[in-house]
Amino acid sequence: MPRSGTTRTETIIGAHPQAFPAGELETVKRCERDAATLVYKDEGPQKNPRQLTWVGIEILAQRYLDTIDNKAKNINAIRVTDKMPHNFQAVGLIALLFPKARIIHTRRNPMDTCLSIWQQNFNDAHSYGRNLKDLGHHYAQYLDLMEHWRHVLPGRMLEIDYEELVENQEQMTRKLIDFVGLPWDDACLRPQDVQRTVLTAS
Repeated sequence: MPRSGTTRTETIIGAHPQAFPAGELETVKRCERDAATLVYKDEGPQKNPRQLTWVGIEILAQRYLDTIDNKAKNINAIRVTDKMPHNFQAVGLIALLFPKARIIHTRRNPMDTCLSIWQQNFNDAHSYGRNLKDLGHHYAQYLDLMEHWRHVLPGRMLEIDYEELVENQEQMTRKLIDFVGLPWDDACLRPQDVQRTVLTAS
């Protein structure tokens, strides 16, 4: 969810010299839309990524990688992060396009998360955040969907609790860096030293 610690988590990984923090990319959403043009049979509005051929999967994966390449030009990174919070809705597509992708689920106390969303002046993509009833419903649906991904993709996600990341920074940072497959670097313990502009509500 937004306001769950995505920026802090990305900044920790992005402090590593072999990682590039790409921020919140719209690319997964674009791939979801493009998938409808690549399915092998037309079932009207019911088209979905399960109908993609391997060629369609390769095309979408390459489109995503092309976006990353354009953002990370001249950067010698072996890991790139995409911290778009609502990628949680597309974990299945992400796993399909990139079977080796490391998926990090950042969590925060539900009341803190929802209050923080409600206090933001988010755009229409987050219209659920303008009404506490809608926000509560959205959050409940998010929890159900994440439980689904845990069930169908066991072992594919690392779940990081914001509170634990703050209280046990080194332990959780080492867990993060190990999960993304990077060698340890002490710079990851100093995310505040990372020189980057954060364009989100953080």
